[in-house]
Order: sequence, then structure tokens, then C-alpha cells
Amino acid sequence: APNGDSLLIELDVNTDSVVKTYIFKSRNPTSRIQKISIGGEFFLAMCAPNRLGFISKLDGGIIAFSLITKTFRDNFLYAESDAGGDILGMQIKDENEGYASVLDSSFNKSIQQFNPTTGQRIKTILSFPASAGNISGLLLTKSGRLYMGDGSFSQPGVVIFDTTKADKPRLTQNSIDVGLRPFDLVEIQ
Repeated sequence: APNGDSLLIELDVNTDSVVKTYIFKSRNPTSRIQKISIGGEFFLAMCAPNRLGFISKLDGGIIAFSLITKTFRDNFLYAESDAGGDILGMQIKDENEGYASVLDSSFNKSIQQFNPTTGQRIKTILSFPASAGNISGLLLTKSGRLYMGDGSFSQPGVVIFDTTKADKPRLTQNSIDVGLRPFDLVEIQ
């Protein structure tokens, strides 16, 4: 289990020196940092699942660090207790719509839609069992397409959902074959 604090470090890029360190409210950050806006305030959001995998507990979630007050929000944007498992990846579209990849205690995976302002789960978009591999990255494009790296053993590739439609339909019935199991997804702009 994580046995020490996780730190967010503010750097002065001109002098390459540490300005200040901030202690995470939940340990073990695992995702990329995403800059988001909630209620007109800018935050850095990231997953911090604390204990995960074989030592999993529902003790983490998606945290947010205010760029104005330079403090972490008291509440998670999406808590693992609401998700039902470790939150390992996320993409936030706006203050009312976000997506998370979740791993439950039986190693089943899901992609869930949630509301970052209220912290409530909206719905599960996709679920698959532990025997099917893993989710290897989420990417939400400006056009509203949600790409998921499907690290399954039988048909690895990329799956695409349309988040602009209410039912969030899957646009690809099978994973798009990219040759190997994807590691992560990046949009080049």
C-alpha cells in the first residue's frame, strides 16, 4: 500500500527550482493531469486511487487542485465509492460531463459517465470481465468522440464512442486493430 504522501510540485521553469509542494488528499496519482473549469474556476484534475489492484479499497477518486487558491478541493470530483472500483483513467468534457475507466475488486472493467460538479455516476457505457484484458487509455477529442484503448487478449485495438449523443453509442462494433495492444492514446493537434 502507498505508505507516504504523494506530492504535487510547483516548479519555477526559469530557475528549474521547486517553488512549493502540495500534499495530495489521496495518494498514488495514476493518470495524466487535465486542466478543467468548474464554476468559472480552473483546476488540475487527476486520478488518485490510493490503494488499488490486489490491495484495493474504495478510498480514492478523481481529485482537483485549484489554480487560484492552490489547494485541493475537499471532495472528489468522482469518488471510488460511487464508481464501485479503482478509478484509473479519466477525461472531463465540461463541468457536467466526465468519463472514467474503473477497475472493480474482481478486476472487471468499465467506462462510466459521471458529473464532475455533483460527483454522481450518470451511467455505465461499457463493461467487460476480468478475462477480457484491460482498458489502456481514454481520450476525449474536441469533436466529442471518446476513444478507449482495448487491451483485450483476443481483439485488442481502439473502440470509439460518440459522446455528443444522449445514449453515447459505440461507433465501432469491433475494436479497430492497431497491430498490438494499445498502451495509451494521444490526440495530436
